[in-house]
Amino acid sequence: MKVTEGIEWMPQKNGKANTVQFNYYHNGELVNTKFRTGDKCFKLCSGAELLPYGIDNIKGTKECIITEGEMDALSFFECGRTDVVSVPNGANSNLDYLDDYLEEYFDDKETIYIASDTDTKGVILKEELIRRCSRNDRTAQQKLYEKYAPKMYGVCFRYVCHREIAQDLLHDGFITVFSKIGDFRGEGSLEGWIRRIFVNTALGYLRKKNVLQGSEQIDALRQVEGTEASAVERMETAELLRCIGKLPDGYRAVLNLFAVEGYSHREIAEMLGVSEGTSRSQYLRANGCLLKILKEEEVI
Repeated sequence: MKVTEGIEWMPQKNGKANTVQFNYYHNGELVNTKFRTGDKCFKLCSGAELLPYGIDNIKGTKECIITEGEMDALSFFECGRTDVVSVPNGANSNLDYLDDYLEEYFDDKETIYIASDTDTKGVILKEELIRRCSRNDRTAQQKLYEKYAPKMYGVCFRYVCHREIAQDLLHDGFITVFSKIGDFRGEGSLEGWIRRIFVNTALGYLRKKNVLQGSEQIDALRQVEGTEASAVERMETAELLRCIGKLPDGYRAVLNLFAVEGYSHREIAEMLGVSEGTSRSQYLRANGCLLKILKEEEVI
């Protein structure tokens, strides 16, 4: 990272002081230096180019880490993560300089990790970095699609069990992802955030069909005993897709949400606009129906 030491005049001290010097290189050429004293007084060279510290480190890498300080970047560097940069001016939302580097240094990244503090300024920095790195860039959108489309198609198919409809939902879901990517705040994984969008897309389709209303009219199957394992827990992936596909739409929706996605019955009730009791009864009926299918086909 080419850190040096030397005496420098510091305005905060109105005099010279010994400083750590973080040297900013671009394409191997020194273009700026940030000076730091032991008691955290800072100075950048007046009129010099503003750019991320260590920008040459991430050219052509699949991933990168963005930190809010040079010392943080050096810590990652010492741990073996050399694909790391730091913003030059601490945690704030003034990142206009970053636009000059997005296309060449960030658009090709499969993953960008934002390592900022959780204080107010750190959160502001993180949100602004996400907003700028997730603009309407076709190359980035294509990479995102290629990475997540197979999994998200699987999510859609589990809810509708129809290939053409699942493909339509995949298309609609990615339109939502691309239009709302700036809303992602880095809380949890990006894949989890995308997955929730596709679950909601599939539920929106099913909601238009009033699937819960229709499935309530089906005669209740026997309630599953508490000691009997969930049908989903006893199935392999291929069996899961095939057998869930035979369930009525409403049963399938609740089973997916509770047993596969991991939502609580309270959350499912809010998502589907039903009571929590309806969600519970639908799940019990779905699980019982699924067990019946498995036994009839001698899967279990």
